[in-house]
Amino acid sequence: MSESDEQAVLLCFRFSSGQRLGTEPERQALRELEDRLTASLSESGAGTLDAAEVEDGEARLYLYGPDADGLWATAESLMPEGGRLEPAEVVRRYGDVDDSEALEVVEILGAP
Repeated sequence: MSESDEQAVLLCFRFSSGQRLGTEPERQALRELEDRLTASLSESGAGTLDAAEVEDGEARLYLYGPDADGLWATAESLMPEGGRLEPAEVVRRYGDVDDSEALEVVEILGAP
């Protein structure tokens, strides 16, 4: 797969604590999720966890692979239910990051 064939999923989490870098339990939950995602994506061949960022009360995980829906299905299956860390927003990008016309689907989770 060439880089231009990659699709992406961006998982955005908002720390409930209001703290810029989250609480230690929130950071620990994020590290555990990163480990599970890395292992599951590698094992299944669905893609990779490319980066994780924590700043300004949010955490973002960047997933890349050939199928954005497959990436999200893998990630969603690993989310802890009612845990210390739940995604607030999921962005699925159907095309290369440099493709300005690639379709992006933004889903706000937990919205009424």
